[in-house]
Order: sequence, then C-alpha cells, then structure tokens
Amino acid sequence: MEPTQPQDEEHHHRSARERQRRGPMWTFIRRMTIVTIVVFGLLALIIGGGWWYLGTTSFADLVRLRIQKTLESRLGRAVSIHEIDF
Repeated sequence: MEPTQPQDEEHHHRSARERQRRGPMWTFIRRMTIVTIVVFGLLALIIGGGWWYLGTTSFADLVRLRIQKTLESRLGRAVSIHEIDF
C-alpha cells in the first residue's frame, strides 16, 4: 500500500534529539554551568583577596602583635618586636 497523499513540504519531522535539545535537561545543564562558573569566580576572588592580604603590612602587624602578647604572657615581662618579615 503506497500513500496516495503527498506529505506537506512545510511539515518537518522532529527527531527525539531535536525535541530534547530544548527540553528541561539542557536548561538544567546550562544553569549548572553558569552556577559553576560563578562559584569558581567567587572562589578565585576570595582566595586572591586572602593572598593579597597576607602580603600587606597590616597582616604583618597583626602577627607581630600576637607574637608579642604570647611572649609577654609566657615570659612575664615586656617584649617588643621592631620588624617582621615573611
């Protein structure tokens, strides 16, 4: 039995792959990719900011102050540290 009616030229059969391409799975993957990029970007900013802070003089002063206070409490006398290098 041959079909007697010709198929419309405008009607395009969509395969299962074409239907999936715009489905919820691809939306989820796209959103997860964006979220992953944002998370890695934030981590890079946080780690970079911490790395920068470790190189500043305010961090060196903080370490110097803590070492002074620890030595003063253990030795029972005044301690002064003039310079500290990392």
